[in-house]
Amino acid sequence: MTEAGYILNIGSGYWQMPFLHAIRDLGHQIIAVDVDPLAPGFALADVSLALSAHHPGPIFAQLAAMGLDSQVKGVLTTAARGCITTAAELADWLGVLGPGLPLKSAEIITDRLLFRSFLRERGLPSPSFRTIAGPDDIPHDLSWPVMVKPLQGTTGGAGVLRAENLTEARDAVENVRRVTTSHTGEVIVEEYLEGADVSLFGLVVEGRPRPVLLTERGVGGPTGFLPVTQFAPAAVSPEAKSRIVSLFARLAEELQVSRGPLYVEFRLTAGDLPFIIEVEPSVPANMDFLVAGTHGFSASEVAFLSLLDQPVPPFAEGAKGAAGLSMMYAPRSGHLTRLSANATSSEQEPIGSITHSVLLRKRPGDIVLNESAGDACALLYAQGAERTQVVETLDWLRAQVVLEAEPVQEATSASAAQRPDADQ
Repeated sequence: MTEAGYILNIGSGYWQMPFLHAIRDLGHQIIAVDVDPLAPGFALADVSLALSAHHPGPIFAQLAAMGLDSQVKGVLTTAARGCITTAAELADWLGVLGPGLPLKSAEIITDRLLFRSFLRERGLPSPSFRTIAGPDDIPHDLSWPVMVKPLQGTTGGAGVLRAENLTEARDAVENVRRVTTSHTGEVIVEEYLEGADVSLFGLVVEGRPRPVLLTERGVGGPTGFLPVTQFAPAAVSPEAKSRIVSLFARLAEELQVSRGPLYVEFRLTAGDLPFIIEVEPSVPANMDFLVAGTHGFSASEVAFLSLLDQPVPPFAEGAKGAAGLSMMYAPRSGHLTRLSANATSSEQEPIGSITHSVLLRKRPGDIVLNESAGDACALLYAQGAERTQVVETLDWLRAQVVLEAEPVQEATSASAAQRPDADQ
């Protein structure tokens, strides 16, 4: 049965499909927003608005013009940082349920300078940093190497560069300034912390932070800092896990996250000391697959229920199985070109193995999938959906995309179940 009123979802691209499926599968109507008129999420929407997800004013005006502003019962998103502030602002304007954190917190986490300052003021461990206006402003007394990052505008390692010396730092600052959306053009320069990249995905349910899955990432790609592998559960010591979970709960409290998903990236340094790197109040790309492989439920569906303050099905905080994936990037564009993944059930029997290639062209809606995309879509797009819904989704995709005629060389699959150090 379809419930009255609409869920206004900000961002309707490729990686938001699992969340949109969860909204639809739970019987809610959808107003989808995306700047791309060919956004794949529009196929699941009752109303589609081809508007920028980063500017709430035009979205609000369009809703009012269509007489829908009074019919929205919630404004949600699981997209990147900029969409969080848009959703929070629109929820305030419409007087409805929004993301699970205040607008002020949303503004903090979308700006690296504000976020780093926020962490430092509260005594939470994070890299030391300074802002740089341009390549000529780089001080000579830095300890090398350093990380150069945009203040705003990118996520997932995009636009992040490492510099080994002053010459490389000047080039990095110039390059990063081209991708930042900060109106000042400033970039942030951080100390480089040697260690492992680990991330904790969890849910805040009834005000209580609950860790779900600790993952370990390998980075690489054109910039050296794009995720190329991700294993779950991460093979870390009990002491490291305890510290990470404690920081996760503390960060949720400081940001006043009252409900919904929370994803925190850490750098685990020598001595099992974690430092907070990034935070997203969302279900990040690939997490649906990893949670399904390790826990057997849909991360997007449970996240949606928690955002609406609805009862969440019981789930264990410890992983029952293991999952892993690997990604390859185009040498120039940096876009994801291949995803290979394996998952195991609690009995360590394979429950899914997918390989598909994705090429994001100049227009965000132009997606190329090869012939093995069926299983991939079934897992990544339609977690928990009925088989008929999966088939409908695949039929729509095949009608919208160009299927590759030539086979693509297989990427190396990364299965945590095959690693001797994987948690059982």
